[in-house]
Amino acid sequence: MTIKLVAAAIALALAAVAPASAATLVYTLSGVGSGIYTDGAVVTPFSDVDFTINAIIDTSIEINDPGVAFGYKIISASQTALGVTRPITDATDSYALFLEGKNAGSLLIGSPPFSAPPVFYSSAFVGYNGVSDLGPVSFVYSDSLGTLDPTFPDGADASFTSITDGLLTVSAAPEPATWAMMLLGLGGVGLAMRWSHRKPLRAVATA
Repeated sequence: MTIKLVAAAIALALAAVAPASAATLVYTLSGVGSGIYTDGAVVTPFSDVDFTINAIIDTSIEINDPGVAFGYKIISASQTALGVTRPITDATDSYALFLEGKNAGSLLIGSPPFSAPPVFYSSAFVGYNGVSDLGPVSFVYSDSLGTLDPTFPDGADASFTSITDGLLTVSAAPEPATWAMMLLGLGGVGLAMRWSHRKPLRAVATA
């Protein structure tokens, strides 16, 4: 079965979307990209630009069509390039899907009905469950079926015609309690530093 037919089959499987145990992951896709940047009527080619896309994945919303594909919903995403980080506005309708069977090793990122999703291939995706920590692992990008084409809040978009040195990393997103503990720890360090700086001043004032 071709990837295009698989994508169509996945669209039919949306009715079978089932809730899973909730977990939040970060899929980090990075590389050196070339393509076309479109901002209104202004079209600008770009070449060999380092970029990183961070996609937040909610594993409680999944697609699972055994033997065809499985994957999880993207709830938000952002792209960093040329020192600027911007939200990707069309990411919230998308899924990250790993193909199985003859097309195992392919990762699709797109929105239903998945008519033209970009395809990323890596042997590391074969047998991968989509939720365990992964990578960074290298991938090959193909725009023969669809183009990686993030859209930004101002309506501009970047269409990637090629990606070299592509890497994907999957990791768990920090839990809110973890963030709170980190902030408390940083606050404690800051307080200790302020106290250590005050002590000599107090000693001088007393002398």
